[in-house]
Amino acid sequence: MLEFLAAAIKIEDDEKGRWINVLFVFGGGLAGWVAGLLVIPLPGLPAKLTDLGAIFTALVGGVIGTKLSDALSKKIESGLDKSFVGTSVLFLSSFLLGGLSTVIWRL
Repeated sequence: MLEFLAAAIKIEDDEKGRWINVLFVFGGGLAGWVAGLLVIPLPGLPAKLTDLGAIFTALVGGVIGTKLSDALSKKIESGLDKSFVGTSVLFLSSFLLGGLSTVIWRL
């Protein structure tokens, strides 16, 4: 995780951009952690909470995923810059790290 934070600081030249990248790293890690919890619930968890997790996952995958897809296609059409690609890679890497570590700990 420290490598992600170091990369987040080095991608941007200005102070505001550095903090935004750090927030994306933490946001991606937390989102991955939540996704990992929803994928592998605890054995004693009531079925109702698992159903709520499935509904939340469908909401995120459907509505928010569509909005992100539209925004990403507009950004690609206007041209990608180094900071956008770097921030996106940091978010996705943090998300995968958070999700996989949670799944591994639960198994």
